[in-house]
Amino acid sequence: MSISSGTLNSVSIASTTATLNYTPPAVEAAYQLDQVLYKKTGHSLWTVGATNVGTLGVAGNISQTGLVADTLYDFCVVTADSSDRYSLPSNIKTTSGATIISEINS
Repeated sequence: MSISSGTLNSVSIASTTATLNYTPPAVEAAYQLDQVLYKKTGHSLWTVGATNVGTLGVAGNISQTGLVADTLYDFCVVTADSSDRYSLPSNIKTTSGATIISEINS
């Protein structure tokens, strides 16, 4: 069973760490897990990144470390809730540094 997608509000990169501001879907469950997926722009394989525990429907920041400086990345987030439901990926943001290059809404 799936839940609606959340919204990736913004991504900023400082050196090798990205900060993603994400609003998960608002559903009735005890908790949520947000899983970051990222890849270098132009590559086909996504990397499973940071996991964040947060409050459903409430925006929060997720930190992703281990990036390569001065590189374009695509980011999205998938949410799972405590009722074993999963979302489709959020919108995808492409960024390098603090500038959003493009956005793809899924």
